[in-house]
Amino acid sequence: MKHLLRFILSALLILAYYPKYGVSAEEERELLRIEVSSGDTLSRFAQRYLDDPQKWPELLEYNEIPSGDPNLIIPGDVLYVPEDLVKEEIADIVHIRNNVRMRRQESHTWERAYLEERLFPEDGIRTSENSHAKIQYLTGGGASISENSLVFLRPEREREDVVDLEVGGIRARDVKVLTASAAIDPRDNSEYIAEVDEEQTTTLSVMRGSVDFISSGEMVTVDEGYMSRAELDKAPSEPRELPSPPDIEDFQIDGMELHRNGIVDTDEFLKNIGYGRAGDEISGIELQVAEDEEFSKIVLDKSIDRENPESWREELDDGIYWWRAAFKSGDAIRGNYSDPVKFEIRTRPPELIINSPHQGAEINRRVVSIYGRTDRGAAVTVDGVAAKVDEDGNFVAAAGVSYGNNEVVVKASDEFERTTEKTLNFKGNPEIEVEEDGNGQRTVIIIGVVSSIVSVAAIVISVMQ
Repeated sequence: MKHLLRFILSALLILAYYPKYGVSAEEERELLRIEVSSGDTLSRFAQRYLDDPQKWPELLEYNEIPSGDPNLIIPGDVLYVPEDLVKEEIADIVHIRNNVRMRRQESHTWERAYLEERLFPEDGIRTSENSHAKIQYLTGGGASISENSLVFLRPEREREDVVDLEVGGIRARDVKVLTASAAIDPRDNSEYIAEVDEEQTTTLSVMRGSVDFISSGEMVTVDEGYMSRAELDKAPSEPRELPSPPDIEDFQIDGMELHRNGIVDTDEFLKNIGYGRAGDEISGIELQVAEDEEFSKIVLDKSIDRENPESWREELDDGIYWWRAAFKSGDAIRGNYSDPVKFEIRTRPPELIINSPHQGAEINRRVVSIYGRTDRGAAVTVDGVAAKVDEDGNFVAAAGVSYGNNEVVVKASDEFERTTEKTLNFKGNPEIEVEEDGNGQRTVIIIGVVSSIVSVAAIVISVMQ
């Protein structure tokens, strides 16, 4: 009996360990517990963790699908994956703009990349014109991939955060970059731009910290504010100072047209900038626009030639943006960017929300206060009378109340005379008030509107007690 109890207890322990019954001791494996994310399927799960979407049946050996349908796994479900089969994740895609493609290791197909896509060793990312992507390594470093670029994740034994830049450009933070002509090894807290042209020449520009630049067995250390170049099979050039950033006072984007139509184009940009004190060695300017002040979510990255600017137009969605710019020298060396400048795109009419009173309310006062909210900088009128609007767009106004149905027109207008209009309807039932003074005299005040909603009169009847 004692042996039987011991056997039953052992069996229960084994069954409790494995998510699915029937796995023998000979098949015992370390299992990883992974929660299902939005958009996951068993095939995508297998591709992500087993590097092959066709391996999804292997997952059924270790899991009971909660829905009972292998085609249906939902966020919050938990799946178990054998640890020895898992392909190690090293980074995530944290930003995508326009046409970004990715290729898994040993795959010949470039597929659309998705936000929050997990990345593994030897995965590739490719961007097209006016397309950008940002990856974030689990170890902390990150890299923003410029348009028309091709990179592969190539971890080394000593470190995971290594990127192979085949062509194009990349802005890296604490990430090692390899090219056909050079190796770029950053020191702690360093940020730099690496660019590779068609001749496989690597250009390094250091924005922060110091970076070791190695080519053809030779190494130079490039410090913040300096750059160097390395041609194929040649040693790096001696570091030289980057062009200074534009004077912000001489370099402005006129927000008026942006507010009106949301379009940034060559003509609009050039007519609102000046090259200030820049000398003849400055050949052009680089403009960047991003959705965040750190420029991790770039939406526009354009190079403008000083003498022959190429025509382009970019329409931006309504929202808050930041822009910055950098000068380029005659040999196309890009300098440091100016400090970010915040601006807003607003092409729609101003928002108008009436918080109080609500539609159809019954008002028992002779005057009602109307509260609401609009966009910052917009003006509000109530039946043509200006309301008080604070700096955050909150407004308040007074309107007279008459007996029966009342109708009040509220308008919000911006500096471009774009207007949003709403009609507020409510019922009026002013109360009758009785006052009594110290001599015993009572005054009955019948509250009503005798001329208009705005003109309020009181008819006073004195009654001697």
